[in-house]
Parts: sequence; structure tokens; C-alpha cells
Amino acid sequence: MDWFMDYVSQHLTPTQELRIVGKQDASGNPKVQALIVDTETHATIAYGEPADWLKKAVLNLVEEVKA
Repeated sequence: MDWFMDYVSQHLTPTQELRIVGKQDASGNPKVQALIVDTETHATIAYGEPADWLKKAVLNLVEEVKA
């Protein structure tokens, strides 16, 4: 996950966080999602689609921010 650390160091401001969130979907199945959030405004800046596993969740965010 070198991309994760590179992205944090090169693209986030001091008030932004890259978050990994795990929760259940409407059917009770576990899902994970990666998001970039502004810690001052609590606004979600970018997010990837929820996924069944962690690596895919981060890759979904990669696709979103590179688009």
C-alpha cells in the first residue's frame, strides 16, 4: 500500500485525512470504504465505492482520485 502513504504525504493538506471505514451494508454484510475527509468542515472530499475487502476499497479510492 505504498500508494496510500505517498498520497497522504503528497496530496493531503494538514486538515485532511484518508479514512478507512468498516460497516455493515443494509443486508448485514461487512463492507469497507476508503474516504478523504476534511477534519475542519467534516466534508467528504472523495470516496471509493464500498468493497468486500480492504485492498479493493483502497483501489476504488485510487480510481476515483485518478479520474
